[in-house]
Amino acid sequence: MKTTLRWKEWGENHWVLITKEGEVVDEIRRDSQFFFVLKSTSKRFVDINKAKQSRTTGVDDGKRD
Repeated sequence: MKTTLRWKEWGENHWVLITKEGEVVDEIRRDSQFFFVLKSTSKRFVDINKAKQSRTTGVDDGKRD
């Protein structure tokens, strides 16, 4: 059974990936150079949507949730 995950804005420059039950499984924050940084991989992105997509689809690291 696949867990449903969704991104939610948690505060200014901070997004969290949560399960249907409300458990936080990953997060994205903006760093001092204005890159979006995915906590689980420490990868930096210019576009928030690409950062979100890389985590939920595994595009950049070849893995899927």
